Amino acid sequence: FIYYQERPDAPWSYVLESTEALKDLADRKVGLQSVISIKEPLDSEDDKYDSSYKGPFYVDIDLDGEPQLAMDSARKFSDKLQDLGVNTYAIYLSGKKGFHFIIPMTTFAKDRPVKSLPLIYKEMALELYVNGVDMAVYNQGKPRLLRTANVKRKDNGKYKVPISLKELDELTVEKYAQLTEAPRPELQAIQPVTSTRFQTLYETAKIKMQKKQKALSALVFVPDDELSKTVTADGKLPQCITLLIVNGDIKSGANFNQASILFAAYMFRAVVNNFVKHAQYMSKTVKSSMFNSYFPC
Repeated sequence: FIYYQERPDAPWSYVLESTEALKDLADRKVGLQSVISIKEPLDSEDDKYDSSYKGPFYVDIDLDGEPQLAMDSARKFSDKLQDLGVNTYAIYLSGKKGFHFIIPMTTFAKDRPVKSLPLIYKEMALELYVNGVDMAVYNQGKPRLLRTANVKRKDNGKYKVPISLKELDELTVEKYAQLTEAPRPELQAIQPVTSTRFQTLYETAKIKMQKKQKALSALVFVPDDELSKTVTADGKLPQCITLLIVNGDIKSGANFNQASILFAAYMFRAVVNNFVKHAQYMSKTVKSSMFNSYFPC
């Protein structure tokens, strides 16, 4: 099933995936459409954990207000695909300042439903990451919608349009604006050839995703009222939180952002009254490699 919206403010709908359905959506100029399809429509939020999906690997690059940087990132991402032996992929200008990359599933896997496919794609995107890649598009549940090519945008009157590799290499801010002024025909696709290196990336990403899901399933949820009991009457915090404040999140691959989120979640849910004092101390002991973590107030 394919999910879609007639326009950004319209309700979500779905239709059985078929050539006829895709043509109908194109004829109706539906504004947003899911890149991947889902095996069964979702009846409840809980259903998403058992959902299977099928479709191409997709990447959305957008650096709001920085069109030149977005172009540089798009070219870097394209180079990464070519280095991995990917022989065909579609490139689109989103119509504002961004880029969409679509890589056929047959390049790296069998074209059939896969459980938790968006989470696998998220791991792949992390491995291929360039500045501006939107990691929020890899969610379970209803498939993520992207703008449909050659449908006029409501916000600026521009169009999402396909471009060639040569056009990407020669792209400027001015050319981007010119190319998105009107619809463009889809480019003739080359028959995808399996890339063993990209296939390896996909299978490795699947293993990483499965390990993370297994670790998540082993977590035990502690209610807020029970969590607040872990703070003693004199305000002493549990040892694990004290270590987090002193050392940060020391798990392999963890960073300052994850440590600060864990800290904030605990302080809020456990209703720690003097959390500012702990935040000030943590800002001195746990440093970010990218941001100024100093907390003066």
